Amino acid sequence: MANKTKDIMEIKQIILLHQKKVSNRKIAKRLGMSRNTVNGYIAKIKSLELSFEELTSISEEKLTLIFGQEAHLNETRHKTLVDFFPKVSFLISAPS
Repeated sequence: MANKTKDIMEIKQIILLHQKKVSNRKIAKRLGMSRNTVNGYIAKIKSLELSFEELTSISEEKLTLIFGQEAHLNETRHKTLVDFFPKVSFLISAPS
């Protein structure tokens, strides 16, 4: 999900296409995003354990709360990596 949360309309499209049994690869191609991004959203959608009717009736605000946390998770992951590799952090911040 590459540090960028997708637009809620794209997430709704992923839900609808997945429900129509469109493969993740075809969803990615159709929406112009990485297959791994689609895989990540599908995994998150499945983890919600909601029916199709419940998924499609979720408000945009609630979807934003559910999927809007991705950027925060990526920031945490980045900080963990930077802390783990202090030399890399130093080299990145050093002037050329």
